Amino acid sequence: MNLVEAFRQPPEVTAHPAAKLEIWPEEGYTATKFDPTVASEFFNREDELKYIKKLIRRSVPENVILLLGPRSCGKTALLEELMKEDEARFLHLNCGLETVTISAEMAEALRARATKLPAALGIPLRSIPEVLKISWISQLLAVWVFPQVDKDAVAASILLEATPQQTPVFIIDEANELRKWMQTPEEKKNLDGLLNFLKRICKEQNKAQVILATSESFMVTWLEKNGFTPDSRMDVVLGDVTGEEALRFVVGGKDSSGKVWPGQINAFEDIPPLQKEDWVKVWAMCGGNIKLLRMCVSNADVLGDWEKAVESVGDASAKNVDDAWLYATSFSKGVGGEDRLWTSEDYQLAVGLIANAAPYYSVPQIVIAAELEKDERLFKQGRGDIAGIDVLLSMIEYNVLSVRPYSGMAKDIPREVFFRMVKGEEGIVEEKKDSVVVMPSPAHLFAALKNNRLRRRG
Repeated sequence: MNLVEAFRQPPEVTAHPAAKLEIWPEEGYTATKFDPTVASEFFNREDELKYIKKLIRRSVPENVILLLGPRSCGKTALLEELMKEDEARFLHLNCGLETVTISAEMAEALRARATKLPAALGIPLRSIPEVLKISWISQLLAVWVFPQVDKDAVAASILLEATPQQTPVFIIDEANELRKWMQTPEEKKNLDGLLNFLKRICKEQNKAQVILATSESFMVTWLEKNGFTPDSRMDVVLGDVTGEEALRFVVGGKDSSGKVWPGQINAFEDIPPLQKEDWVKVWAMCGGNIKLLRMCVSNADVLGDWEKAVESVGDASAKNVDDAWLYATSFSKGVGGEDRLWTSEDYQLAVGLIANAAPYYSVPQIVIAAELEKDERLFKQGRGDIAGIDVLLSMIEYNVLSVRPYSGMAKDIPREVFFRMVKGEEGIVEEKKDSVVVMPSPAHLFAALKNNRLRRRG
């Protein structure tokens, strides 16, 4: 059995992602204690938080950390919680909230943060001795547009280097925005300089921990093309929460350690009771995605109806799926992106495979790539110079599909989905791993399943 055929075999999993619903209050779940602060509290990422804390507490940085996860699964909230312990250690830049489409804008944003570090540490600038050594932050500020780094920035960076027991941590959230620097040769040169710099200060010079966070799974491929090979980075993949956790997030309850979570419904005073049939619809649309669940609860309060709330959550995702399903040509190349290689027919093929992969709706990428090439399909369409994997990666780049590498930190897709036992030529059975292709969010999956059912009927 070759590798593709091995991964075509369905995984041997017995668990189901949805929560068990044997016990449900007759009157439904209702708000029991109004507390508006619940809406913004940190939920159920303690294991992931502990793991990343261990990584950044290493005395000698080793590899750049790529924090990857589905849209709105809680990456930014996790980083914010991470920084609460010792905020002065962190130089944090969220590219999704600030304009950093060119290197000069990033340099300005970093400069603003670096100059605040002395005050954050409670040390006046006048008490910092003059030194000649320029640290990694000062180098970063100077690398493009600030050849004369001001004294405040130099002083701030000196403070970081003066605490070797607490290695500084440089975080770039929504790192996918860096791809926009590809639009001119000069900016591409600056981008290469930044990426090489990040590798150097972490892996080679061991001066700082570096975390790149993104929800765009194509960044794995993009980083590898730009020199961030697997041996120079560590991928930490988050998933959505499980069915049991999703239900507890909405209605409240105790986790396995006995910790009590009040439930999102308690953030609102007049929210309608959540009945069992309501939850089935909420789960079908939102899955274990924290942001979608939070939006659904909030909309249920505003609209006074759970069914209407579910429908409102899925509107944007449904349009995205419909556009990809029928009008692939409407997707234009993003700044710094590659030309589109996929068609609506390619998308429908991939969605059909995902739709038939219940209950986790995850298909090994080697299988989808092979199906795109099956029976010389691409050659017959006049696209013989394109490989199936290139078409698949293009759909991932355009965010109509997503890819999930295996990670023990992600609990929403079990290990068995990523691994198969394969017999080699010499009869030796080995375990092989592949990333899986999924829809970008549970709401995208809901719309895709609907379109796929309509296609079958038609």
